[in-house]
Amino acid sequence: MEAKVSQFINNERSFTFQLDTEDGGHYILQAVNKKEMNKWLDTINRVTSTAAKRRLTYLGPKPQIRDHIHEQPIVASRDPRAVFGVELEFLLQREVGGGPVPPGTVPVIIDQCLSKVEAHGLTEVGIYRIAGAVSEINALRDAYNRGEFPITKVNDIHAICDLVKAWFRVLPEPLFPPSSYHDIMAAMSKSSLKSASVVLTLA
Repeated sequence: MEAKVSQFINNERSFTFQLDTEDGGHYILQAVNKKEMNKWLDTINRVTSTAAKRRLTYLGPKPQIRDHIHEQPIVASRDPRAVFGVELEFLLQREVGGGPVPPGTVPVIIDQCLSKVEAHGLTEVGIYRIAGAVSEINALRDAYNRGEFPITKVNDIHAICDLVKAWFRVLPEPLFPPSSYHDIMAAMSKSSLKSASVVLTLA
């Protein structure tokens, strides 16, 4: 966990220092003398720096936009049970039983994953950033592709987040087509959600 530490000026107590953690924690600590306080400051800074370097190595380099652009088109799956690599319209029509798809309908996998994240993961450090276990991600993906609903209370939140990203990554067609790029950028420049919605509605 990342942390920041600094000397804390306190007129009532000597040798105090403040520790701020990345999960929002704020702690005021006191040493018995200045030498011990400085030792604590040096140690915490050194450990934090080492942990940050290890995390960067674990997470890998920062993703670039080009990493999400398919050099080769993804061939849509027509497996009657698969949910990964399936055209969105085909998947939704299959899930609603072949009839008209009601506005606002989202795939079951996305609904289940996001419900899990919103219920148990919003306070998790590194949400959508720290990688989940590859074995668990693959097991969840394979289960969904078999027509199962494998999300349970014991699943790791980071694995579920990676599952969501993996689903979007293999969509045969992007959720936002290239032709809408300029409209989306124009909407993002608006200062309010209402103004952005107007831009996208008129596009």
